[in-house]
Amino acid sequence: LVVSVEELETRTTQQFDQVDVSLSERPTFEDIYYVDVHQYERKGKTFTEAMKEACREGGRTIVVKPGYHELTETIRVKDNTVIKMYGATIKRMSDINAMFINESDGSVGGYGASHNIRFEGGTLDLNGTQFPGQCSGIAVSHMSDFTVKDMHFADIYDWHYIEVNASQRVLIEN
Repeated sequence: LVVSVEELETRTTQQFDQVDVSLSERPTFEDIYYVDVHQYERKGKTFTEAMKEACREGGRTIVVKPGYHELTETIRVKDNTVIKMYGATIKRMSDINAMFINESDGSVGGYGASHNIRFEGGTLDLNGTQFPGQCSGIAVSHMSDFTVKDMHFADIYDWHYIEVNASQRVLIEN
């Protein structure tokens, strides 16, 4: 698919206007980077490798295509990231203790470890039937401006679907 810069900017602005992320300043077009995880999978990477590559840097809106995806490692999400998963099911396929985490390593106090992370749509299947250990779907701490919207969670064995510690301006909706 080839589009002009003007058309891409218009589409990006329209998509960003639909994303209600609480930011102190609204990013400009140049600050937003849309990633289709499928583009990495087409290059022979697994879904886990594709997500790690897509989340390598912050300031992105990452789009996961509808369908079934297997996750074998924890994904670390950077600042100013939106992950849209409408129509997707991401299933844990290894004995990890969280599917998605923020940048907090426990050494940064207050709310400064991460900011502006949002998850939208989709289902996280924690696959507790096959992996009956402790696991959280999304675990964040010491951050500000965290949102989970329109998500479903399934098959947990132990711990939490969403774990939020020492954070401010948190919204979990639908």
